[in-house]
Amino acid sequence: MTGGALFEGVGIALDSLRSNKRRAALTILGVAIGVTVVMVIAAMISGINQSVSSVIESIAPRTFLVWRFFQAGVNV
Repeated sequence: MTGGALFEGVGIALDSLRSNKRRAALTILGVAIGVTVVMVIAAMISGINQSVSSVIESIAPRTFLVWRFFQAGVNV
């Protein structure tokens, strides 16, 4: 892609934004909300993982866990 074509594409995009201000604003708002929701969900999942991990670490020395089916590790 040459420099002239790049500037032409940018000009077309800016003209489109100027002519459709409401649509551009709603699109930016939607992207911002989507990114925020993804970040909040990722933070919640990380917090839940840390919480469960700390609970398991706190009870592990006093607890023996038994599963019905083989999970991983040494098969006794």
